Amino acid sequence: MLIHWFIYSLCLFFAGAIFILYSQYTAFYLLALLIAAPVLSGLLFIAAVRLIKINIMPKAAVILCGSQNALIVNIKNNWILALIKMTLTIAELNRWQQKVSQMDISFNRRGQVVYEYNSTLCGKTIINIKTIKYYDIFGLFSYSKKYAVEQVILTMPKQITETDYYRNTQLYNVLQDKEKEFTEIKQYQLGDDIRHIHWPASARQDDIYIRQYTAQIAVGNKLVIFDNPLTEKFNNAMYEFFYEFAQFFLQKYNVFNWYYLGQDNEVYCRQIENRDGLNYEITAFMKNAGETADYIEHWSKISSDMPVDCQQIIYITTTDNIRTKSLDKLYPSPQIIMMHDNDIEYIDNKIIYIDKNELVLSLTEVEGL
Repeated sequence: MLIHWFIYSLCLFFAGAIFILYSQYTAFYLLALLIAAPVLSGLLFIAAVRLIKINIMPKAAVILCGSQNALIVNIKNNWILALIKMTLTIAELNRWQQKVSQMDISFNRRGQVVYEYNSTLCGKTIINIKTIKYYDIFGLFSYSKKYAVEQVILTMPKQITETDYYRNTQLYNVLQDKEKEFTEIKQYQLGDDIRHIHWPASARQDDIYIRQYTAQIAVGNKLVIFDNPLTEKFNNAMYEFFYEFAQFFLQKYNVFNWYYLGQDNEVYCRQIENRDGLNYEITAFMKNAGETADYIEHWSKISSDMPVDCQQIIYITTTDNIRTKSLDKLYPSPQIIMMHDNDIEYIDNKIIYIDKNELVLSLTEVEGL
């Protein structure tokens, strides 16, 4: 902007000098035009800033880890771009409110800004439009306006494909054996496994019915507690493992309860009955889950809301979140699944250890739960 003012001042000086020295009317017209131009530009600039309207889409998005998403900012009345120039300051924050990147992007001729986001971290990411900077057409005036608008991006974990999952673990044989214990036929509900469709019954009833097995019938109160990772090191691996483990639990028991601590320090209990429900609750967890380094306090809050007749409590955590030597303080005593990165203090036979670098192989460790 200083350069623009410097060039403008030089033009004004030479036009004034020519008019004074030579009394040229052409120089007078040029001088008058140079004086009027910034005044007119300033008036148009003020009007445009007041009239501008911005639309952001989408407000929120759910994408798969490793994929791309575009934040599109539109100017509703884009004819204003003929009067002013605009740039956006966009900052990207991860779920720990740490700034990942920040950049200034100018609007294109169609009145759009397109910000490409590459999802590399599971959980919540915030794309924050911090400020909008306005410039007049000559670049002599500018105005910055804070614009506290956010787009929330929820990044879902990658799915270990069914082929890899079943071929690399013994769970395939376990589930196949349990499928032989047929119990009843029920009407299909959203989220049920379509591999269990009972075609003869479906044809007779003109609706979709599936086989239900002993392994799929709800077995009492199964509680799963998922510790929100405190560090980026375990973040993706924890989400991927929990997503696979939860699907395995659904196939085996048909239903389980998921407990976690929210940002408001309240305990949330969600009953998971099918995969669609699991997907929905994971996105809700990403938006609402809190985190605390004091896992004893965390556990005491959650355990106080647990039913007294729960049959099994499974606590999924990491070596960053919890200190192994203090596990005896947890009551009621859970079955702990602890993710590590070769940083275990000592081995406890009561704990199931999961290597974050070998998730597929580690899934065999939980098949007996």
